[in-house]
Amino acid sequence: MLRKLFFIFLFLNIIGDKSFAIGDDSSYHRYNPNWTKIFHPHDRNYLRVIDTSITLLHDYDMMQQQFGWMNLGINATPGFRTIYHSQYETGLKWGMTENVEPYLKTPDKLRFYNTVKPFTHLFFTTGSKNEQQLIGTHTQNFGRNTNIGVEFFRQGVPGLYARQHSNVFDIDVFADVRTKNQRYQVSPYVILNRLKWELNGGVNEDSVFTNPILIDKSLANVNLNNASATIRGNHYGAYHSYCWGNKYVTKINDTTFQQQFNSSVRLQHHIDYLKYGYSYSDDSTDFPFYYNTHFISIDSTFDTSSYSNLHNEISLKWEDIKSRDSSDNSLINRKFPFRIYASHDLHRFTYHSSAIVNELKTGIEIYSSSFKFHKLNIPLYFYLDANAGTLSTGDFEYHFNSYLSYRLLREQYFHIIVQSNRTPASWMENHYYSNHFFWNHSFTPTIESFVEFAFSNFKHQANAGIKYVINQNPIYYSVTAQPAQFNGTLNGWCIYASKNFKFGKIHLDNEIGINLLNETVFRYPTYVGRHSLYFQGNLFKNALRLCTGVEVNYVSDYYASAFNPAMLTFYKQNNELMKYYPVADLFINLKVKSARIFLRLENIDQHLFSPGYFTAPTYPAADRGFKFGVSWMFWN
Repeated sequence: MLRKLFFIFLFLNIIGDKSFAIGDDSSYHRYNPNWTKIFHPHDRNYLRVIDTSITLLHDYDMMQQQFGWMNLGINATPGFRTIYHSQYETGLKWGMTENVEPYLKTPDKLRFYNTVKPFTHLFFTTGSKNEQQLIGTHTQNFGRNTNIGVEFFRQGVPGLYARQHSNVFDIDVFADVRTKNQRYQVSPYVILNRLKWELNGGVNEDSVFTNPILIDKSLANVNLNNASATIRGNHYGAYHSYCWGNKYVTKINDTTFQQQFNSSVRLQHHIDYLKYGYSYSDDSTDFPFYYNTHFISIDSTFDTSSYSNLHNEISLKWEDIKSRDSSDNSLINRKFPFRIYASHDLHRFTYHSSAIVNELKTGIEIYSSSFKFHKLNIPLYFYLDANAGTLSTGDFEYHFNSYLSYRLLREQYFHIIVQSNRTPASWMENHYYSNHFFWNHSFTPTIESFVEFAFSNFKHQANAGIKYVINQNPIYYSVTAQPAQFNGTLNGWCIYASKNFKFGKIHLDNEIGINLLNETVFRYPTYVGRHSLYFQGNLFKNALRLCTGVEVNYVSDYYASAFNPAMLTFYKQNNELMKYYPVADLFINLKVKSARIFLRLENIDQHLFSPGYFTAPTYPAADRGFKFGVSWMFWN
């Protein structure tokens, strides 16, 4: 597979020489941020540049990049959150993919490009036990108004123990086409997700870190010898929009002028068809976790389920900038930009039978840049997003999110956030049929509300907040690994903070989360922290940029949820207190011209506090290991 991907990228670079990209054809070792811009069709005026920094280069894994997640001991496996996460979107969900979300490419994660030179990025990582990861991007413009590209992610992790091989493969092909007058834009895409795991059910002995016989961890006894699971998911869709606005002229240099278009009002339609499938197989049914229950076969297990959805959303948005003036390039800002939208989803769920559910939703987003009172600009900003919907099953849903931000000083803000959601149970929580698990519930929608007070200082890279959360009728997976609903209200507090200190070229970055929640339903550690102490600066007359130091991750002891391999879910358990220690990783990140390199030694303090630890019951964390990665960007 890696060889095929290499030849595809070689072909794309060859045809790049035939494209109509602006600029001369040569290789560039310096990076100009104006060459390549990233955007999403939801807000095509918000442009970002390519990230060429090296501070977090060593955090190569998709789940590592998201603070507050923990996997099953190795990369590319299902994971669980260690920090309480609020639901920011309502809507009916399948329920099968929540614990692998970091590895799935979805339309909201797509990156669209506009580049004046063909751009290629390759990022290869290798590590202990033949772990490999390859990320690739190629995009190029054909003229000023057409861009095409492809991105892929491939990760293979053999694992340390028997039956632990994990594979992740995502690829997306995208395009962006605009008319010459910039009024009409269409952005089609295709996304393919392939995730596959060998599932060993965890090890069935506690001495894997101390038993001298188990120098080779693949010799340890595991609970499942032939179980595996696969998720396949495809998206086919497009964003297209028509804009109203005004034309203006910008000065490129003393003799060159360019006509531009300012989008003031935008009508957009998004269509997305997704189709997901899940399968789980095991040629034996004697695993004690199955509770000796069989609904289909007593000899072997082959569970399948599928989900498809046709999503249509139409929106009308009044943009921030009302108009631009060519004479002095001045802006006329709209006082209250807003967006109204309506959507329809046609869900289809299939287990042993099929069910179709229609979902209708409508909403509004409105925000302000500042208030004006008696000719004085008050640095107060607000945002509101509210929507409501109904399902053909009879459930009613709503989402309300608002915040006020007051600017204390130039880059210091105080925020008040209020949110409330009424969310229906996922289809899997209400209905499931497999060889070992069967239920048919009618859970009422859950209601989550919170009030949050936060402070941010962008200049000093500081952020902190406290959140009071109220959960009514929460749904969770009980000690029997089946969904249950708590009939009542549970309250709790969540506290978070981050601060990056800098002393010359020495940096100390800190990020913490504190969960103070009722453990009747929710299982989270009290403290989660990630701290990095490193040196960063230029050496050898700026020919080399170096970032080297140590990153420490720590989770306080708690009764972490157990893993159900047959459904990829995590459920409540009260038997094993999971004990952790501060896990230190040593890293060296380098940048030479357009190449970036990292070396990472993981879990260097193993045996200092403990011989090892388990991330979840029966799932040991990886031993000390080494990772090496190279990232290379080309503009040619």
